[in-house]
Amino acid sequence: MSSDRHTRELAERVLELEQGNATLRSTNDDLRKRFDDVTVAMQLRVAELAQAKDEIAGLYDDARRHVQQLEELDQLKSRFLSMASHELKTPLTSISGFLQLVTRRLRRREGQALPSEEEWKRELGSTL
Repeated sequence: MSSDRHTRELAERVLELEQGNATLRSTNDDLRKRFDDVTVAMQLRVAELAQAKDEIAGLYDDARRHVQQLEELDQLKSRFLSMASHELKTPLTSISGFLQLVTRRLRRREGQALPSEEEWKRELGSTL
């Protein structure tokens, strides 16, 4: 009897171990499937991030080129304004000087009679 009982206990233990192994295999298969699913999802995400990185790098390069162009345009604008300012100041300085001279002469003549046309021509000819 003890041998039958021992055999039966062994058989029950073997059955428990086989059920435990089946549970472990099922859990292992489930974990492997989850791992594979997560790996695929992660690989897709890595690919998306790599593509986004490339797009960002392209946008950065475009922006850097635009900044460079804007800096060049700013330099051209500054040079143009400097030259235009100089070119405008030169004749304005002459005109301003001439007007000051004419104003001084007119003030000097205020109390005197108006000059003749000949005197005006002579005076203007010596100024020009």
